[in-house]
Amino acid sequence: MVPGQQTARAPGDTGGETIERAYRPVLGGVRHLSDHETAPGNGTVVDLLCGMNHVVGSRRAAKRIYDCSACDEVRGERGGQA
Repeated sequence: MVPGQQTARAPGDTGGETIERAYRPVLGGVRHLSDHETAPGNGTVVDLLCGMNHVVGSRRAAKRIYDCSACDEVRGERGGQA
């Protein structure tokens, strides 16, 4: 395993996938990536890798349906790092 990575199993995943530690908000069923390692405080505006902004709230996390392809593309351009 690469330092700074962990194996995570989200509900609904068919197997473990190796992901970097990052705040990964789900918006409308789409899981995005950010440069934050943990969830910032409520009310904080977070820039997502795809260019969207997200205001951190106190609502329960939405269910992930699929990953944002634009965030994944930026992560790939960075050599696999969020």
